[in-house]
Amino acid sequence: GIFPQQVYDAEMDFYMKASQPFGVPLDNRAIFTKLDWLMWVGAMASDKMEFSALTNMAYLFAHYTPDRIPLGDWYNTNDATYNSFRARPVVGGIWAKMLMEN
Repeated sequence: GIFPQQVYDAEMDFYMKASQPFGVPLDNRAIFTKLDWLMWVGAMASDKMEFSALTNMAYLFAHYTPDRIPLGDWYNTNDATYNSFRARPVVGGIWAKMLMEN
């Protein structure tokens, strides 16, 4: 890989600790995340448990969001409400794991 495994492991440890019910905030200034980013991060997971934990947050967002819109990719990690960005091509990031395995 591009980085040593310990870099991926440190990232994953942080994401697991910083996670909210519907995802991992992008940074410490706000509670929002991006769906495609969350799925790319999940694809970096070294084991199935970490992958499932991260990708399940994306599923929970899609299932519980109160906003009835095409799948949004910028949303709040505490209540699954969308901020902006809906039905954009970046949602293709949900296939990141499949791309990395093939």
